Amino acid sequence: MTEQEVKHWLKRAYYADKRIKVLESLINQCRINAQRLSGHSEHKDTVRSSNAENSTEKALLKLIENQQKYADEIQALEDIKRDILMTIAKIDDSELETILIHRYILLHTIEETAEIMNYSQMTISRKTNQAIKMLLNVMFDV
Repeated sequence: MTEQEVKHWLKRAYYADKRIKVLESLINQCRINAQRLSGHSEHKDTVRSSNAENSTEKALLKLIENQQKYADEIQALEDIKRDILMTIAKIDDSELETILIHRYILLHTIEETAEIMNYSQMTISRKTNQAIKMLLNVMFDV
């Protein structure tokens, strides 16, 4: 495994977080759609048509399906974070561990991490690279 591959491995939490945000948006859209369909069919003067009921039912089923996907992705993200944290802990350098946690678990940018840790961005970048090299060695007992 190369340093680039280690970085990609570490970014799994970032990608999982992005999938979760997309699902949140999709769930909100499904919820709005189901409410719109439900409200539309309830305000008719005549008896609700089976088409309106079917559309509402389909919208609610889609909402439930997406909520299950969301729950699954949340669990996957927690598993990824646990895996990354356990691996980061093996480098046995609290400062470098902290930097990696900020960058790859808390998903802070280099700028945010530098501000939080009172370092320059250049120092955070350098120490991140140093930590990744150490992580590569730890992951493969080199």
